[in-house]
Amino acid sequence: MEGGIKPGGETPARVVATADENADLSKAAEKVKEANTPHKAKVAPGLTIVLFADLKDKSEAEKAEKAVQKVKGVSAGGTKADAQKDEIHVQLTGDHKVTMHDLMSALKDAGITAHTTKGKA
Repeated sequence: MEGGIKPGGETPARVVATADENADLSKAAEKVKEANTPHKAKVAPGLTIVLFADLKDKSEAEKAEKAVQKVKGVSAGGTKADAQKDEIHVQLTGDHKVTMHDLMSALKDAGITAHTTKGKA
């Protein structure tokens, strides 16, 4: 990840990217953590992957959170699932290799079918 994104304002920068399911996402998380942002002293920059799943209720959202939090390289405190939006926000630490396959497998093992694109069935 080279240059390109310039922080500005109070809202996080949103970047959409594609990666092979076995690509090491921690490398990107490491680069984001190193970014010199204007608010770094208050809020450290971090990489959050958004996955989508049909989360029926709060209990299932919590189940999704716990499943991905078990994956090494995932920040437990920065990972949240929202049943109303059918979204699972997975924050990466950059400290351990993490792939999309790792995240999707953890969710599948918990009985949750997740997707990388909103609206998949």
